[in-house]
Amino acid sequence: KLAELRDNLTNLGTMPFITGGTLLGWYRECAIIPHTSDADFGILRQEYRNSRTEMLDCFVNYQKIGNFIQDYDSLEFTLVANGGGSIDIFIFYDQNDTHVYTAGLDKESHNRYKWIQPKANGYCSGILYDHLFFVPCNVLEILIVEYGKNWEIDQPTSEFKWWESSPNAAPNGKLT
Repeated sequence: KLAELRDNLTNLGTMPFITGGTLLGWYRECAIIPHTSDADFGILRQEYRNSRTEMLDCFVNYQKIGNFIQDYDSLEFTLVANGGGSIDIFIFYDQNDTHVYTAGLDKESHNRYKWIQPKANGYCSGILYDHLFFVPCNVLEILIVEYGKNWEIDQPTSEFKWWESSPNAAPNGKLT
């Protein structure tokens, strides 16, 4: 289902790349991390030029369980693949000339966060379960920023709180 979604997003003119825990699993374990329940794609904001409706149309084979926050600084889609786990699609925004960020919301506290990481210095291809996916060529640099210098040590997903466990998480306001 992840490869099918990659194809649908590519047909919209975007280049979806694996990110977050999916990138970590691909690099560290050549697989999805076994104790995680989702997969993560990223899309650069400048490539997300379609309307939200067009984007949602490419999710026809998925149950949409949410799209969060605002198009201009913190858009995320969460889908459930038929017969599979959830897939998060994060839109990456320019922070400055050298860094990008993606954003999220702690739904209980209504606190917003953003995760700042180096821009990809190009995209390479990686094989995950016999399918090619786009990955940032500077994957190790990104993993160290996102997961810290001990990125290679597995942490139980149940103990990983994305708004405080990631060293690159920063407060980004609060929704009323």
